[in-house]
Amino acid sequence: MDRGLGVIAGSGEIVSYLLAKLRREGGALYLAAIENNASERIFSQATEARWFKLAEFYEILDFFKKRGVKEVFMVGKVDPRPLFQASQPNTLLDQLLAQLPDRHPQSLIKLVFSFFENQGIKVGDVAPYLKDLFLPAGVLTRRSPTSQEEKDAAWGFPLARKMADLDIGQTIVVKNRAVVAVEAFEGTDKTILRAGDLAGAGTVVVKVGRTSQDYRIDLPLVGLSTLKSMSRASAGALFLEAGKVGFIQAKEAIELADEQGIAVKIVSPLSGGD
Repeated sequence: MDRGLGVIAGSGEIVSYLLAKLRREGGALYLAAIENNASERIFSQATEARWFKLAEFYEILDFFKKRGVKEVFMVGKVDPRPLFQASQPNTLLDQLLAQLPDRHPQSLIKLVFSFFENQGIKVGDVAPYLKDLFLPAGVLTRRSPTSQEEKDAAWGFPLARKMADLDIGQTIVVKNRAVVAVEAFEGTDKTILRAGDLAGAGTVVVKVGRTSQDYRIDLPLVGLSTLKSMSRASAGALFLEAGKVGFIQAKEAIELADEQGIAVKIVSPLSGGD
């Protein structure tokens, strides 16, 4: 591959995973790491890497254009709180926000993508590089979900899909067919911990993708940190939608789940665990 690729990186193990995949293709790899989100450990995986603030869109664009980058990928979690903090007037962020019907991260990311593509830089889809993270349907742990956990998941799947399609969040936590917590800006792990504080042990975590999932914007993902949070919250079971939610560090995560007696099951889209 005789071309340079760009990566805008947030936090999480998925960043290093994608960078390793891209490096195997050869060619230069340029990394725009978002301050207070990305880890400096990933810098060694790139041809060149620099720190940028979340709102420094022009600077990131200039970094890529000067290096001949024609395609960029966005990967990892990014803390959206700067979107709600006061900014200097007449900045690009203010101009972009003024065009939005709301300040949801998905809306802003779509606008940023349009901004990049209008400048001649394509925003790539990470999904083809991460196919092995989408595991087939089935129970992954020694313990299968109980009948009550299956009922909670079946009841929760349609609700989780509605929340995802409304761009609210892709994870809900259920107990005895009651929604205990819904993911928003805080992310999956904090949602699980909040549910444990509210409802105690035995909660069921359900994570799905959107009906029309754009993996350039968001990759629904669980991993070792998810199972650590479930362990801390004394959660009972994790249900994931097959083909929509990726599973990183699966071996380590399943080992922890088995140690803690947590059931993990991947189900066909909206099958509710049947």
